[in-house]
Amino acid sequence: MTASAAAAEIAIRRGGPETAGGGRFRPAAGHELLLQIVGDRGDEARAALEAWCGTFDPRLPVDGGTYRLLPMIFHRMREWNVDHELRPLLKGVYRRSLVANSRLVDGAAPALQALTDQGLAPVLLKGAALVADGYYPTLATRPMADIDVYVTREDHGAAVAVLEGFGWRSPLPAARHAVTFESPGGVATIDLHLHAIGAVMTQSSDLTLTAGIRQASGLDLAASVPDPTAQLLITLIHGADPNPEPTVRWVADALLVLTARDGITVDWNRVVDYARAQQVGLLLVRMLEVLGAFAGGDVPPPVIESLRSLPTWPLERWERRMMDSDHSSLAKRITQSTVRASADQRSASTPALLTGLLRRYHDTWQVPWTLVPVVAISKFLQHVTDRRV
Repeated sequence: MTASAAAAEIAIRRGGPETAGGGRFRPAAGHELLLQIVGDRGDEARAALEAWCGTFDPRLPVDGGTYRLLPMIFHRMREWNVDHELRPLLKGVYRRSLVANSRLVDGAAPALQALTDQGLAPVLLKGAALVADGYYPTLATRPMADIDVYVTREDHGAAVAVLEGFGWRSPLPAARHAVTFESPGGVATIDLHLHAIGAVMTQSSDLTLTAGIRQASGLDLAASVPDPTAQLLITLIHGADPNPEPTVRWVADALLVLTARDGITVDWNRVVDYARAQQVGLLLVRMLEVLGAFAGGDVPPPVIESLRSLPTWPLERWERRMMDSDHSSLAKRITQSTVRASADQRSASTPALLTGLLRRYHDTWQVPWTLVPVVAISKFLQHVTDRRV
């Protein structure tokens, strides 16, 4: 069967196991070749592409983590002039990503322009920021489900009013760090952030991560983007959160930040200073160790040593439990609630963390204090029952 005939009969489908590795931050074994290709390390990356093409079966549905990397794999094929029977199929995924991302960006552009016109200084985060700052070579190579935008807490109410004035509506309850808005007709989605990172909701963190913002040039959006150091920090901390979709994409994002050309560099001293100030040293050590397995010398060993020497706070140990938990486990739910409830007081003691957790459950469930343990036990038993089904 020719490549064109195969492309006509087969379309790569998303729908494989979405909890590979339990949704933990470590990439699954099947993702290693993909990450080597994305990282583009000369002959090693080309050998990885050849090996991956020999093992990939396009007739089987793929997990979401793999699917989101396929447009970048097609770009490498095109960049390296690799002719393989998979190329037409990957081109189809690439084109779908291009259409979806174009609709998203075009739909969000008027709203971001309105925010800028009102002097609210929107800052792009995560995928949109990485594309806008040129880490990804084309719009299609970084699939996005929404546009993440940060404005200061002082400007958040005004930003909400601007979006609502344009007919944007929030279909979900507001989270502590962001509010999701959908455009009229549902063409685009904006996550409007009160904090740059949901796990570290402090004003000092927001100031640090937005200190070196610059104008976005890779996308036609009226917004700024964080500098390389902040891009890496946001990628690592956000990537640590367990997710039903395999969390391989954070490694790809971080690799492209570290291997960027044109003199773009990460200030490692600032990374250590941020970890010390925000009590995220343990988290960053674990993420950088995984990243080092794919980035090699791009993660300087002295940085790991400096991060290991930092004091470890109770909240960091709770975060470690969450990172090591299955995405759907009760441990993950409890630890995530603890982290979110205490994200603005990261040096709190264990008793203070537990008190904050109880207070959050009390506020969420709207029951008397004496019934909080009863409701917690009931939800735990329901969770166990659901897991057995």
